Amino acid sequence: LGNRTGKDFTANVLGIEYVIDCSNEKRHINHPEMAPSVLWWIVAPDERLAKQNWRDLKKQFPRDWIVACDNTNMAMETVFGGVIEVRSAYDPEQLVGSGVDLCTITEAARIKDLLVAVANIEARLNSPQRGLAKDRNGAAYGCGKMIINSTPIGKNQFYTVFCWGCKDHPNYSSNWNSTQLPWTANPVNEQLAKTKMQTKYGEMTYEDDLRRKLGERIYKQNYLADFLSGDGSVFKDF
Repeated sequence: LGNRTGKDFTANVLGIEYVIDCSNEKRHINHPEMAPSVLWWIVAPDERLAKQNWRDLKKQFPRDWIVACDNTNMAMETVFGGVIEVRSAYDPEQLVGSGVDLCTITEAARIKDLLVAVANIEARLNSPQRGLAKDRNGAAYGCGKMIINSTPIGKNQFYTVFCWGCKDHPNYSSNWNSTQLPWTANPVNEQLAKTKMQTKYGEMTYEDDLRRKLGERIYKQNYLADFLSGDGSVFKDF
């Protein structure tokens, strides 16, 4: 996703809707071994970015569904025994523990060992009874959901994961789905992109001015969400 498309806001909205559906479903089913009854992880590359997600979550989550908030540990308890935890992927080997119903990952391209993080999280999502019963369709294993967003940074491990959801890629898997959107997918940005401005080279749109100032490569990566190869870098494999 391109810069400022609203990816974290949207991921939180989808997460809140999913957690509420899980909570409404599971409060009618007694699974004493499931503690918490619903668990949502919000994972960020480091603690600084994790704190931003925590601030956003507290503003977005319905207040009448909040039982308690722990600002120190960035954890929230919700009605019907649900728990939301904001976690850092700085050490992806720490992303283990109990089964998880939902995981949203922000700025995944900035997670150094993303494949390790995804592998650990996927195992939690497959824990018995996790996710919605309608997705499990009678199966005992879990069918939790993972939502991953990021602006690309070259063709690193985020690109590897992205390709799992591309039907024309050799590594495609049907349980993954990938979407690529430019910054103008956000209507506010689309309006900004068309704004006219005066430059030394005459009148041009804000979007064209960005291309001129940043250069085509940076513009394509940061604003069009293109996965660029490292051919133009000084140390390609660094």
